[in-house]
Amino acid sequence: MTLSDDDLVRAVTAIVARAAERPAEELAPDADLRADLGIDSLLGLQIVAMIEKEFDFEVPDDQLDQFTTIREIAAGVRAHGGA
Repeated sequence: MTLSDDDLVRAVTAIVARAAERPAEELAPDADLRADLGIDSLLGLQIVAMIEKEFDFEVPDDQLDQFTTIREIAAGVRAHGGA
């Protein structure tokens, strides 16, 4: 089953919220993960691992820095066939 773009953003938001131990309602899809949400590189790697497991795909290492917002992560999942 393919998720709609909105459902995919919600699913990624839930993962980020769980990893960051913050309510999903506090996380805007276009907020910068580092600057706005205070997510450091270690937590960022944890989030990537959770997303890879949830959507059964691997983020290429050279593309990790491209994903700076929840919406960009969702687009990356979509582009790599993870949803």
